[in-house]
Amino acid sequence: MNIQPIRLHSLAAMIAVALLLGSIIPAFTPAQDKTTVVFTHVNVIPMDREVVLEDMNVVVSDGKIAALGRAADVRIPAGAKVIDSRGKFLIPGLMDMHTHMGTDQYAPLYLAYGITRVRNMSQSEDGDHYNRRRRIADGTITGPVVYSSGPIMVSNNPAYAFNVSSAEQGRELVRKSKADGADWIKTARMDMDIFHAILDEARKQGLPVGGHLPSLSAPILEIYRSGFRSHEHVTEVFTSESFFNISPDETKLKAVAQQIKETGIIISTILHREMTWKRMREEGDAYLTDARVAELQRFTGEKGVKAAREFLENLKKEDEKARERTGKILGNIPFILKIVKALNDAGVPLVIGTDSHFYFSFAGLSLHDELDLLLEAGLTRYEALRVATYNAALLLDALDKLGTISVGIEADLVLVNSNPLTDIKTLRRPAGVMKQGRWFDRKELDALLTGTNSKIIEGKSAQTAGQEDPSLNVVYDNFYPTWSPDGSKIAFTSTRDGNREIYVINTDGSQEIRLTSNPASDWVPAWSPDGSKIAFVSDRDGNLEIYVMSADGSKQTRLTDNTAADVRPSWSPDSSRIVFNSNRDGHNEIYVMNADGTDPIRLTKTSAHSDWAWWSSDGSKILFETVRDGQWEVYSMNPDGSNQTRLTFNTASAPALSPDGSLLAMHTTRGRDIFDIYVVNRDGTGEKQLTKNETYDGLPTWSPDSSKIAFTSSRNGNDEIYVMNRDGSNQTRLTHQPSGAINILGLIVSGDVGQAVRSYRKIRKSYPERMLFREGRMNSLGELLLSKGRIKDAIEVYKLNVDSYPKSANAYDDLAEAYLKSGDKKLAIKNYEQSLKLNPKNQNAGDMLKKLKGGSK
Repeated sequence: MNIQPIRLHSLAAMIAVALLLGSIIPAFTPAQDKTTVVFTHVNVIPMDREVVLEDMNVVVSDGKIAALGRAADVRIPAGAKVIDSRGKFLIPGLMDMHTHMGTDQYAPLYLAYGITRVRNMSQSEDGDHYNRRRRIADGTITGPVVYSSGPIMVSNNPAYAFNVSSAEQGRELVRKSKADGADWIKTARMDMDIFHAILDEARKQGLPVGGHLPSLSAPILEIYRSGFRSHEHVTEVFTSESFFNISPDETKLKAVAQQIKETGIIISTILHREMTWKRMREEGDAYLTDARVAELQRFTGEKGVKAAREFLENLKKEDEKARERTGKILGNIPFILKIVKALNDAGVPLVIGTDSHFYFSFAGLSLHDELDLLLEAGLTRYEALRVATYNAALLLDALDKLGTISVGIEADLVLVNSNPLTDIKTLRRPAGVMKQGRWFDRKELDALLTGTNSKIIEGKSAQTAGQEDPSLNVVYDNFYPTWSPDGSKIAFTSTRDGNREIYVINTDGSQEIRLTSNPASDWVPAWSPDGSKIAFVSDRDGNLEIYVMSADGSKQTRLTDNTAADVRPSWSPDSSRIVFNSNRDGHNEIYVMNADGTDPIRLTKTSAHSDWAWWSSDGSKILFETVRDGQWEVYSMNPDGSNQTRLTFNTASAPALSPDGSLLAMHTTRGRDIFDIYVVNRDGTGEKQLTKNETYDGLPTWSPDSSKIAFTSSRNGNDEIYVMNRDGSNQTRLTHQPSGAINILGLIVSGDVGQAVRSYRKIRKSYPERMLFREGRMNSLGELLLSKGRIKDAIEVYKLNVDSYPKSANAYDDLAEAYLKSGDKKLAIKNYEQSLKLNPKNQNAGDMLKKLKGGSK
């Protein structure tokens, strides 16, 4: 928020002068892309009703939707750009109806988060808001379609540049705003006679009026009935003295909401801002953690950090009256959420407003925070999505042009990887965005987030801004596939939405659905044999533990609880027990427990690591990998841990026994510098290579009928899920995340480790929340390099692992081992000590420290 002539010294003042607007198509229409584009086999959520139209083709031509129908019925025009959307979902473009696009640098961020239209609700920091709208429209800079208001009009505030002291002056400012190119008139606190004069003149000029209540003491229904188009900040419904007098009374809610509905007013939410202020006020200086400062710097630069710190200082200076007033607002956020629910239930059109770019109301991103708050208020996912699409078009008086997906509508569209009606967080990272027929794929959206490829980048010229650095492309992991017992679906892990989450997909590649949604990592799914549950690993409680959930993602329950890492669950055939890997006794061993997490029993007991347990389909054996012979090999044992027998004799990992018991699938290198998938007979004979690429193929799992193998491959530049026949034929890609990421793995194995490390660190700097490689992948790569005598390269890989996973005792243990092999005893001791500090039960680190410190220099 930015009203420059006013010095706002209190939270009450900032709330009192916040923001608003109204309806109409903007004066400048952005240039449309004339290319015909077809979304094929896509699931459409039209938003004119709550329904999913499955397997559709959507044809976009001249910036509008030209055809929409079943894929079998709608032909693809010759020369059209085809976007394979199988398994994905198409929704109308999202719209933020209360923003403050202060500078050019914010514009690309909206599109990157799926927002195709915004209302800019007051003059911008540089006074260039009308020209900015024009530059976006003609393509000079990248951004959403913009509707701009004129200046915020107030009265009784001589210090403010747009203070209106009379009714005629208000009329004059409306006429001037119209001449300047305003799409809306925005008002704040003012005398009621001036307010009504502004409304009358705006009506004559054909401009809608929206904003704050002119007075909190004036009857709110009279204001709503006066021709006021939109009321910004739903909190003002609560603070209006004519209704609640800042006294929550739930018994009035239904009646009040119905009265408001009958006025025809449209109300903007702007909840995220108040939630942020509430936390800032409660936490004080502690609110600006390192993570939040980093977030501010990423979105606003040092200027935003400075403004936030100044705001916190102003909070300390609030007088008692100001603190009392704002305290009542912020202390009643739960009740305000109930007001939101009551208004929605009564049919009052709500639209999303974020007040971005105000400190922590970030351009683009905060709309998704606002959606989360609507869900917290009790709206359904469909209702929340309607607020951000259909209702916004209603406010803009443009339902014949926007807000739905139907023939003739402008092609503002968002393509997402899973169904937002079951997983609304999928909207945070769209697969692509279309604005008026111009398509932005995921790679282009990432470029907008980082400044690469957008035409306006702070501190860079337009000439240098478009020079894309390929090392900044993000690697998207899709890995750990596992088949449903009926063979119809595959569960897998993906980082497509910013962190590891679990998804399911049909075995023909259609209908991807996200099952978990957590700020932490959820990964390594394992379907129970009866098909009712999925076990998985999560660090949501601060440590890697095993959880279980219903097959639809509900009822997520923690099974293990200790300070060590419990990972890689696998079910017994009768679903009564789970075998897993844990380092709870100092290093990785195989354990088994009941399906409810009780009675864990250790099965392997050696000084070498054992990992990756897998139950045979007849329940008679557990397969696992271990380095007890100096290299990773596959063993089998009885379910009680007895009769541990070696099956492979030439290095092998990730064992998976076919359900018919005939073949053992695994991944291994076999003299190459990259993993491929092999099968051998159950007794270890008859080895056959199934994949051979210059990139990684691994993590094989069998279909229930033993006819197919699902696996992970990075052959397209990023990890994707593939399926092939048991003989290696018909290798088919199921997931389709953006490709083109730099092949860091290929650089390492080819010997260019320096370039790989530089690229990796650059990506991690730009995307600190995203791990490009799993810890285990980097561990395996380091072991491979050590086996090839490339000790210095292995050290660099292990150092990357430590940087990426600083809380992993195993990562430090591996780095210490590499230093020891290089002859650097001092650094080996240092890293073994850190490993032991992180996990005091790490027997290997403890033994090595005794040996190194007790031995000769």
